[in-house]
Amino acid sequence: MSVRWLAAAVVCVGAAASGAGPAAAEEMTLTELLEAASASPRIARLAAELEAAGAHLLAAKTYPYNPELVLEAADRSGAGDSTTDRGLALVQRFELGGQRGERRAAAEADLDGARGAIVRARRLALADAAGTFALTVFERERLAIERADAELARSFAELVERRLEAGAATALDLALAQAGLARAQGSLAAAQGAYLAAQARLAEAAGGVETEVAPIEPTPIEPVLVEAMLIEPKGELPPLTAPPPLQETLDLAFAGRGDLRAARSAIEAAAERVRLARSGRVPDLTVSARVGREEGDDLAGINLGLPLPLFDRNQGQIARAAAELSIARADLAARELVVRREVTAAHVRFEAALEAHRSAERLGVTSLEDGLGLVERSFEAGRIGAAELLLFRRELVEGRRQAVAADAEVWSAALELVAAVGAGLPGWEWLDVERRKP
Repeated sequence: MSVRWLAAAVVCVGAAASGAGPAAAEEMTLTELLEAASASPRIARLAAELEAAGAHLLAAKTYPYNPELVLEAADRSGAGDSTTDRGLALVQRFELGGQRGERRAAAEADLDGARGAIVRARRLALADAAGTFALTVFERERLAIERADAELARSFAELVERRLEAGAATALDLALAQAGLARAQGSLAAAQGAYLAAQARLAEAAGGVETEVAPIEPTPIEPVLVEAMLIEPKGELPPLTAPPPLQETLDLAFAGRGDLRAARSAIEAAAERVRLARSGRVPDLTVSARVGREEGDDLAGINLGLPLPLFDRNQGQIARAAAELSIARADLAARELVVRREVTAAHVRFEAALEAHRSAERLGVTSLEDGLGLVERSFEAGRIGAAELLLFRRELVEGRRQAVAADAEVWSAALELVAAVGAGLPGWEWLDVERRKP
């Protein structure tokens, strides 16, 4: 998060705590966010690199040597006579080792590697954007919980105060109620700050631009409210599906991850450069056709030039290309180990999160308002005291918090798995990066 986003979020939190109105937020669905994230600056840079790789391929397809036209003229004098010698030569260099084909094959492999890199980057960008959207949704749910809890804590404190005036409660009951209210207000302020920060991150994921500061009638005791660009998540999150078995998920990753595709393409390109370096041992042939006139006689001929590879047989380039091929193979092996570890860890985490979520659903936590309403009526009837009411309220609120946390963990684990696999998973077609063109 940039300094301006952070500053805007902090100012907005202060304004919310003081009772000032919230900053205006633009609504955005998950689909709209993904469309915006797919055009992020990093993706744009990789797209430019893809164009550069295409230009290299075009250069590799082009024959590297143009014919050379040589015009010769010289004055010849002697024994009281002078003549002008004239000549015209056409020189062309020919590759005999098939280097052009090897250069083209290497450039094609580089281009395919660039495509793999941009596929990988877009997958990560979309998964990160979806994760930010889900986090913002859950922070909003948490804020709703804390807001309801603070409102109920305020109502309870007022109730205890009235009961104290009527002689039906003690000063200790009031102190406990006021402490509970202070705790609930603190949690509400923290939830407001977390939600505003999540909205700012959501705007950043959507490529939000910096906005101008617009103060609203600042006073010595009220903070300045800054109109920051905040994104309000709109719509529901897509339903989650259980992942395929681990081995099937690993197969999807090894077949579809863009970085593995790029690493394999790097091996192909390095192998082609080895062949290119070896073909460089075959010397190029230079052919020149010449016509001219010397001492009054017409001349025509052909010259052939062929270097003799007695000393330099391209040994250095061959050794360097072979070393680069070994490095590319080692990079692929290391990348495959990383992919296996990432996918396995993410798969285990996702399954564990799903099981924890199912357990939370089986508990059937009642709604915060209904549960606390029952407890408050019990307190009014004198069946429980203030300490018991505060304990029940704390348990109910914590239960709702844990339910939201379980939802958030499932989504976080799911998107970690999506990023680790780097390819389409069943039920995740809405995040299919292959349908979004570079």
